[in-house]
Amino acid sequence: MKCVESVKKEGLDGISFDISTDKNTVKMRYYMTIDERLDTIFNLTQWAHKNNLLTRCYLSECFGSPIGEKPKSKEITSIIKNLDSNNVNEIILQDTFGVYNIKNSLRLIDEIKIPKDKLSIHFYDSTLHGLEMIIGALSRGISKITTTIGGLGRHKHYEDIIGNVVASDLVFALDCLEIKHDVKWQELLIAEKKVCRWMRTENLSDVFSIDFKDKMQKYKEMIQKEMQKKRS
Repeated sequence: MKCVESVKKEGLDGISFDISTDKNTVKMRYYMTIDERLDTIFNLTQWAHKNNLLTRCYLSECFGSPIGEKPKSKEITSIIKNLDSNNVNEIILQDTFGVYNIKNSLRLIDEIKIPKDKLSIHFYDSTLHGLEMIIGALSRGISKITTTIGGLGRHKHYEDIIGNVVASDLVFALDCLEIKHDVKWQELLIAEKKVCRWMRTENLSDVFSIDFKDKMQKYKEMIQKEMQKKRS
């Protein structure tokens, strides 16, 4: 609790904590049961609200876990209902392994009976369907998304787990679908370039690696050549 109390002293406006839907993960991380972890979160939330702090809970392994049995949707929605009743301001639904099934994941989101504006989503792109999953969640009324700058935070322990969806790829996809947002992806690309240079890491954004103007020019030239062939 001393670490949490330092938040107020530093002038920050909120605290975050996490819980897994998988009982084995909770036991391994915290040496307690899911119910005991929820009690801990309840105490943290009470303290935070007394001090006018916002609260955010990361709910991991919502859509499956590679180290345990997949929790039933009833168990997951029960945890979410508990967090909501304890007045947690924001609940982030996470798949940090990329084991989700899009159809089942959207079905789970439909079963959650709390206001969608209290929910956020965070997906890994290990099956290369992270963007599709995010767009699907948007169609269900969830409008808050967490991603990563330039692909930072990729998993270091498992080669097959690609990691977080890249922010600029998501913003570009939203632009293509004409979904309104307040982020300018060209400026985001510049920020990603700087951050990756500072961190001495490769920028894993797809849109960063493509020169769209060059691609478009080559495409126009190809079309013109095809038209000239037909005329001749």
